[in-house]
Amino acid sequence: MCIIGASMGGAIVCMFAIKYPEYIHMICLLAPVANEECETDLIRELRKGVYSALLPETPEQLRQMINTLTVKRIKMPKPFLNGFLNLRLRLLNEHKKVLASLLEHDYPHIETNYLKLRQLDRPALILWGRQDQVYAFSGAEFFCNLLPKAECVLFDDCGHFMALDKPEETANSILSFFDKHANYQVKFMSLTNIRLMD
Repeated sequence: MCIIGASMGGAIVCMFAIKYPEYIHMICLLAPVANEECETDLIRELRKGVYSALLPETPEQLRQMINTLTVKRIKMPKPFLNGFLNLRLRLLNEHKKVLASLLEHDYPHIETNYLKLRQLDRPALILWGRQDQVYAFSGAEFFCNLLPKAECVLFDDCGHFMALDKPEETANSILSFFDKHANYQVKFMSLTNIRLMD
């Protein structure tokens, strides 16, 4: 199967690929959590317990988050912005607990765990925006040095939310990578075979 993960989801894809390489045909990482050298001020603030940059609680904080994570100035209608924020606020406390737990327990060991990626003999696509404010784009080089079959695409004028800044380029890069490495023996899991974890 091909697994795609963005940001923290990219770190999860890496951990899955390390633990279950037999299920992986290829992976695609969109600016995943990288090493400490690639940290930005935003990550350093998160590590201090200031979560508003990624877990906004007000419309102003949500606007600031969008502006920080994109290069394009995204203009969202106020009702859409408020509706999106209200959906996020329902799970805010849970998200804070998860983020705090990840930063406290998993993040300190992530580089050591990532070293196991050197054993992953599968195609890997790394996508990164040069203006990423979460992890510096040098994180792409970090992953390329770990993954033996890595391919890298860096987007100019692009922040952490690649799907907003460079939607077509992001999609085309993933599709081209998939077409290049897919073969007819790849077995796809259907949604009915996926067991969701509680």
